Amino acid sequence: MEVEEWLRELVRSLREVEPDVEVTLLVAMLEGTGLTTATWDLIVVSRMFENLDLGERYKVVKRHARPGYSLDLTPLTPQEFRRRKENSVILQDMLEHAVKIT
Repeated sequence: MEVEEWLRELVRSLREVEPDVEVTLLVAMLEGTGLTTATWDLIVVSRMFENLDLGERYKVVKRHARPGYSLDLTPLTPQEFRRRKENSVILQDMLEHAVKIT
């Protein structure tokens, strides 16, 4: 299964529970290393994470993800995402090059 299809299925499954979920894929090429691979970071923003600790948030997303790909996951509430985006120049820069899946 291609990563795009895998991500679409993940988003579709998450949206069945939370229609307003936002999923953003951050891809950082390992420039200058001679490697042709990329690191994949997925930010999932949803109200369903409110009042859940980080471990529970991972479990929520994992229940919706088919096996096949390993991604670094950052599950945030909308308020947490807003605060991080406002306070992190690095995140702001990464988001300029990100692929919004939803």
